[in-house]
Amino acid sequence: MRIAIKPPAPPAASVQPISIPTPSAPQPTSPPSDRDVPPNPAGSAAPNTAWLLAPERPPAANCICVSTRQRGNPLLGHIHIMKTEFARVIPDFVLGRATCALFLSLQYHMLHPQYLRTRLAELGPHFYRLKVVLCYVDVQENIGPSLEEITLTTINFQSTLILAWSLSEAGQYLEMYRAFEDRSAESIQGKSDEGIYSKV
Repeated sequence: MRIAIKPPAPPAASVQPISIPTPSAPQPTSPPSDRDVPPNPAGSAAPNTAWLLAPERPPAANCICVSTRQRGNPLLGHIHIMKTEFARVIPDFVLGRATCALFLSLQYHMLHPQYLRTRLAELGPHFYRLKVVLCYVDVQENIGPSLEEITLTTINFQSTLILAWSLSEAGQYLEMYRAFEDRSAESIQGKSDEGIYSKV
């Protein structure tokens, strides 16, 4: 008589739970700072797309819009009458809807003679009616040739050159241009006598 012996059943395999990692929520990215934006290459006339020709909203009547690249400029400490606010604009100073200014020290021009030409080319010919080149004369010797270069460059780009022999004087020029930007020429013209004797 045969007895059928069944082989023992293999032990049931234990099933380990599989943990599926849940994707983490994307972290918000902060906008790039001014230091993350590369400056324009020297000699390039095309402005960097990260910078604007004018602020998104016009500055108030008692305010001068300052480019963020001018942070730390000691000239800002000599602007007392007007308020200042920073914006990512191509001009160094926006003095109204149709007036802007570039700041240049004579010593810096001697080291980088093409800087002024590049900056003026970035502004373009038609956006601002009045473009002021505010030159701080911080060198006392052999300044004739450099001033001649700055003058010719300013004329070629249809701009106005203003020389200042101190930062205090330069700050006063900026405040004056901002204060008179919206005034007519009659405000600085001499008034004639309206009496009858003046007409005889």
